[in-house]
Amino acid sequence: MIKLKNITKTFAGRVVVNNLSLEVERGEKIAIIGPSGCGKSTLLRLMMGLHRPDSGEIWVDGVAISGLDVPGLRKLRRKFGMLFQSGALFDSMNVGENVAFPLVETLGYSPGASVDALVQEKLKLVEMVGSDQKMPSDLSGGQRKRIGLARAIVGSPEVVLYDEPTTGLDPILSTNIEDLIVKLNDQLKVTSIVVTHQISTILRTADKIYLMENGALLPPEIPQTIQTAPNVYGRFMQGIG
Repeated sequence: MIKLKNITKTFAGRVVVNNLSLEVERGEKIAIIGPSGCGKSTLLRLMMGLHRPDSGEIWVDGVAISGLDVPGLRKLRRKFGMLFQSGALFDSMNVGENVAFPLVETLGYSPGASVDALVQEKLKLVEMVGSDQKMPSDLSGGQRKRIGLARAIVGSPEVVLYDEPTTGLDPILSTNIEDLIVKLNDQLKVTSIVVTHQISTILRTADKIYLMENGALLPPEIPQTIQTAPNVYGRFMQGIG
């Protein structure tokens, strides 16, 4: 589904992504871990074409991003949904309007019954039925994450990117969001890429786990062995435990 080959990206002379390669199969669940500032979020933006690599190639569903013009990039980004760390809801819009935003502004739907039906369908999936008239200020942190997730999937993306989806949540709310990530991957048949440094999220939402170090990804570990791995993965997990 996604292939990155020898990607390098620098900002202000600092190498953030360094000759990085990665292949993600359709329907796979992967986690990308590493210390703050190591380039994990930059990697997600590169996958969506929000940043251009300085060198290397990125393919999404067989299409090379480097060969796309602006309309082509917009079309490609429709394959993606993203849950931002803060939820990133629009404060001036109610829940229903927030969830409908990609349908109306990006996909060209006209407001009406079809949009309302899709909004209600996705609110049901994230267990937030009846919240469409609430404002973001009326929601808890966990509820904002759920609404952000409903917005991320309302356009039926093929890939969902999660940027620190459980940061700032207590253990119970974290577990709820982790359960939703797995549930949506199974029910919607999406490809899931989770950037996180929270142990429970690492262990519960991924089939493969990649550690980002010095701008590149180490060969992956799996949840069953990562905590006891006699290598940099095990040391990293001990350090955040």
